[in-house]
Amino acid sequence: MTAKTTQIIRRRVDIDFDIATPDNWYVTREDAEAFHNAISFFFPTGERFFIESVRHYQDRISDPVIVEQVKSFIYQGAMHAKEHARCNHVLKRAHRYWHRIERVSQTMLMLARRFSPKGFQLGVTCAIEHFTAILSDSLLRNQAQFLAGAHPAFAQLWTWHAVEETEHKAVCFDVHQHVLGNGWYSYLNRVAAMFVTTGFFLVAIVVGVRLIKKGRKTKTDGPNADHSNNLPNDAQPGESCSKALITNSGPLFRLLQVVVSSLESR
Repeated sequence: MTAKTTQIIRRRVDIDFDIATPDNWYVTREDAEAFHNAISFFFPTGERFFIESVRHYQDRISDPVIVEQVKSFIYQGAMHAKEHARCNHVLKRAHRYWHRIERVSQTMLMLARRFSPKGFQLGVTCAIEHFTAILSDSLLRNQAQFLAGAHPAFAQLWTWHAVEETEHKAVCFDVHQHVLGNGWYSYLNRVAAMFVTTGFFLVAIVVGVRLIKKGRKTKTDGPNADHSNNLPNDAQPGESCSKALITNSGPLFRLLQVVVSSLESR
């Protein structure tokens, strides 16, 4: 198959987060701010997973168009991971449960790596790229409202990210079809990956937003409170991922904690 030619631009981005205020950066939409903050904490780990899943098949791609698009996809994904990591460094000052939010994505993707074949991991990436493309389209359609209410640094981050998600939204699907074909196996792989990813994606978003709202600075914190070095009581720097899983967010994550702990004890 030959992929449609879509221009995927390799932009070098360096957003000035030094001027950013980590709390109330989207003053007109508190819920939207919580949502964006939650998924920002997911992105560095997620982008690395997306890159790995596509790069695994890079040597099997014979279509020169897809080859170049994959290179641009990897470049954009690496840039997204870098800028969101820098953004998160600022956000950590205002959100006491940032460590737990990051652990959610780390644990889910660790389970995907451990238990699923590479083809399924590529299917998961296709599914998540589908979701991020939908979210990006929504943001860009309401760009004027977003830019009017958001702090300039965060507005630049999210509009740039949305543009690039739109540019490379079909790359993972094209790779999937190219290396796994158009038969029943390829179709069932994508359906299964979408089914599983949808459930975990929704759970991750709900838990992430809940923790963002729960961990907002209170009045007793004072205006200069800094939670960037804040770790949950059950977590220490450098510990295994099972130790810092959310222990008070419901039975699903307690089950995940048991699963991961048993794996790490092997």
